[in-house]
Parts: sequence; structure tokens; C-alpha cells
Amino acid sequence: ANDCPWMRPHHGGDKRALCTDGTYSWGCKAGGHGQRKRCPASLPVMCNAMICGGGQDYCCEQDCASYGGRRLCETTTMKTPAPKFVCSFSKPHHQSSLAMCQDSTFSWACVKGGHGQRIKCPAA
Repeated sequence: ANDCPWMRPHHGGDKRALCTDGTYSWGCKAGGHGQRKRCPASLPVMCNAMICGGGQDYCCEQDCASYGGRRLCETTTMKTPAPKFVCSFSKPHHQSSLAMCQDSTFSWACVKGGHGQRIKCPAA
């Protein structure tokens, strides 16, 4: 659990994210305070999308459905080697300004619209 402090929110008096250096801010990286370490209890879940804080910080939300899901805890103690495959989402597409869904439609609300998960982000 110490490897991944973002898995639990902080319960300090400040309602902003707790940065790596101990500062509370919504712009941790931009302010030179390191990455967001913990989210506040009011927005307790750290999401996988790094589009907040000027596009430099992971987002803190109640629900991460629109922010790439919950940020997972990947520790260095994993013994299984990473699978050797190419992720469809590792390279952006150039066909639209929206995300590409599993059924090849373009939308930011893939799951909500019944199109499966997002599989590629737009290049721009």
C-alpha cells in the first residue's frame, strides 16, 4: 500500500490534492510540487487519465468512468513478465477529434453510448 499512496484519499483539512512534496494543490506538477500523491476525500478516486492540472496531473474524481478508469497500483513485486502484445491504444488515430470506441465509432462516451471501451485516443 505504501508503493501506491493514491489508492486511498487523504483526510486533511485541505480539499485539494496532496502533492508528492506535501503541498496541497490542483496543479501539483505545474507548481513544481511533484505528481499528485493523494486525492481529497471529497474526490477520493485517482483516475488513470493525466489530463487535469493543466494536463500534467492524474485526475481526482468521484467516478473515473470518463477519465480512463481508476489508476491502478502496479508494484515492482510482480513476478510475471509483461505479455508481449501491441496495445491498440498505444498509438493515436488520425481520423477524428474524438476517441475511437471498440465498435470503431468515435465518441467520448463509448461505454455510455453502447460502443464498448475506448481503444484509441485522437492524435490532436
